[in-house]
Formats: sequence, structure tokens, C-alpha cells
Amino acid sequence: KKYQANKATIAAAKKRYYNMNREKILTRQKEYDEKNREKILARQRLYYARRAGKIALD
Repeated sequence: KKYQANKATIAAAKKRYYNMNREKILTRQKEYDEKNREKILARQRLYYARRAGKIALD
């Protein structure tokens, strides 16, 4: 019984921690994406161009 209770308590704490940090992580990721949007898009264009065979691999 004690083991099950501890297990439930730990699961609840993990859930709380995850929900608290999820917002922070998403905000940070969004800031990074906005700041580096051009770099990210350029990398994607290069990837797809190489994949299509338009640019030779180095």
C-alpha cells in the first residue's frame, strides 16, 4: 500500500513538474525560432535542394 501511494505521489509530482516546465520550454523554443528564422529556412532549403539533386554533395 505504501509503495503504491509513493508511486502515485511521484507520478503526480512528475506531472506537475512537466506542466510547469513545458511552458518555459515552449517559450524558449519560440524565441529561438523567431530569432533564427532565416538560418532555419536557409538550412531547410539547402536540405531539400540537395535531396532533389540540384546541389552536389560536398
